[in-house]
Amino acid sequence: MMRNKIVEKMYIAIDGDDVGSRLEHLIITNSVESLEELSGKLHSAFRWLCSLFTNSYTGRLIFFGGDNLLVEVCASTIDKHGLAEISKEFFRKTGFTLSIGVGPSPQKAYFALKYVKTGGKNSIRYFDELVDL
Repeated sequence: MMRNKIVEKMYIAIDGDDVGSRLEHLIITNSVESLEELSGKLHSAFRWLCSLFTNSYTGRLIFFGGDNLLVEVCASTIDKHGLAEISKEFFRKTGFTLSIGVGPSPQKAYFALKYVKTGGKNSIRYFDELVDL
């Protein structure tokens, strides 16, 4: 007799740290070549992230725009160490850090992300770590 296995889903909300302000600076200073180069690096790195989560983590891409990403993954496939390694590789590719929030719903992942962004950035937080605050 086969039993249905319940797979717990988790959501990962990702935002590039200080990307917008760097892009704005390049636009304001008319640094077209630098803007084009940075845009290419960011686009390539975020496409890499999308591919990594959808292929290696068998995740589902829910949202990708600018320097933001929201993916759904099986909870058993992610941990802080793995996310930290992904963040390090993103930094190597772009020179930018990532803020990452993880939760059992998009809303809770986003809340964890906002907590990271207001608390210094370049960090990973799970929503359940914030409940006791």
